[in-house]
Amino acid sequence: RGDSSALVGPWVVWVRTSVSSAMASSDAALDAETDLRLHRSQLMGAIQATNPKALADVLTSVAGSAGALEAEFNAAKAVAKLLEKYAAAAGALEVERGHVKELKAQGEATASQKRIADEQANQATAQQQAEIAQLR
Repeated sequence: RGDSSALVGPWVVWVRTSVSSAMASSDAALDAETDLRLHRSQLMGAIQATNPKALADVLTSVAGSAGALEAEFNAAKAVAKLLEKYAAAAGALEVERGHVKELKAQGEATASQKRIADEQANQATAQQQAEIAQLR
């Protein structure tokens, strides 16, 4: 498990860019919705006036606005999916950090146990040498 913190910077930049893109998409979607409302109003006017030419013009222009609204909606859905992926990646990063901390703590505990064992071995060796010296 390597240090995953290097991934955080690019993710933050990506999220900021995605949010900015989502806001622009939201503005475009609102514009498309406004256009559709205008078309609806024009359509109702053409129907009430029984003007076939105006009715045909409105129906022709509605398709473009509806397509733009659908495209913006799809873009917003894509951004939402990417944000979900980011949240999952951020969660995985936190899990990794937890594992790293756990492994570090285990390593420190093992090093401490080794120091204690080395010290005990040195004391035992010194005691054996003292006993050998007394026997001479």
